[in-house]
Amino acid sequence: MIAINLYKNYLSYILLTSVMIDRYILNLDYSGHLRLIYYSTISLALLLYLVTYGYLEKKAFYLFSVLISLALLSNIGLKALITSFFLIIMYFISREKLKINYFFYAFLAFISIFITFVYLEPYPASPDRYITNIPDPNFTGLTVLLLFFMFEKLKLYMISIPIVLLGVIYTDSRNFLLAIIVYYLIKLIKNFRVINFLLNKLNFQKLFLIFFLISVIVSLVFIWQYREGLNVEFFNLTDSSNKHRFMANIFVLNEIFINHNLIISGEKNYMNYMLSGTNNIVHNSILELFPQYGVLYTIIYIFILSLVLNKFYLYENYEYIVSYFVFATFLMACFTNHFMILFFFVLAMKNVKFKYKNTKEKYE
Repeated sequence: MIAINLYKNYLSYILLTSVMIDRYILNLDYSGHLRLIYYSTISLALLLYLVTYGYLEKKAFYLFSVLISLALLSNIGLKALITSFFLIIMYFISREKLKINYFFYAFLAFISIFITFVYLEPYPASPDRYITNIPDPNFTGLTVLLLFFMFEKLKLYMISIPIVLLGVIYTDSRNFLLAIIVYYLIKLIKNFRVINFLLNKLNFQKLFLIFFLISVIVSLVFIWQYREGLNVEFFNLTDSSNKHRFMANIFVLNEIFINHNLIISGEKNYMNYMLSGTNNIVHNSILELFPQYGVLYTIIYIFILSLVLNKFYLYENYEYIVSYFVFATFLMACFTNHFMILFFFVLAMKNVKFKYKNTKEKYE
């Protein structure tokens, strides 16, 4: 039994280490072959886990069977299978007590933040903004936000606070700043009785629905008042760039109802599909799933993901969850694959002390 528990813990170590290396340390110019090794390693770890200890409850078996079937029917079958694969791993890990050594987590976080700033270089399209190994300042903001979350969970505030300042300065991302403001706001007010009551009534299914509706409302409102936008550049939410992004959101909403091909399968040439209908792609992590994966796959994927994450919908995670959803409202790819896994580990990690072994267990 001790050996089995140790191995189940190794599955978490392998996934966390692989994803952090892939997302923070590898340069995209030469990561192709290494990424093959990365996927092979995780696949082998999952296979050994399934052979040794794996089982699926009947409900989970049916849900994953439908999800994988829809992935095979999708026009982006391989991508959908990889997304399903990562969700299955998160499901198995979430069933157990997640025990990752504090110092190991801190070591990965320190290496990642160091490499992140080593990679920093001016963004060619806007030299006053910076990028890392991801050639987009908005995604650089997302990687920095997740590192900030990690150091907050590690209680290394001497690192997390400078990360906020550097993130705002280097990425020049309104979305990053908004997420940080929401993070500290929720952290400040979540003890208020009314706020705590409202947050306690939510779960991830409700959050996905709420932020889906918020995405629709925000898109409609800002398109409507586009001509009366503010003249302050950093806070100008109604500039032409955001106008095209919000129009892309509305385009996808319209396509969900009139494009019957999206019911079962997503669009194979997603970029061309979006650019042919609007001047931008969807900058929203919920809405983008529908044209890429199809409506049915998206609904089932979000439902299973919510079930997996609900275990970690806890008081100590409220500020992380709400601020991440706010960030995801204005950027794509936050709820799939690497970024979702990193967020999963942020939520799963306890608010630890330096003496990790003495930390009280909270996730039963």
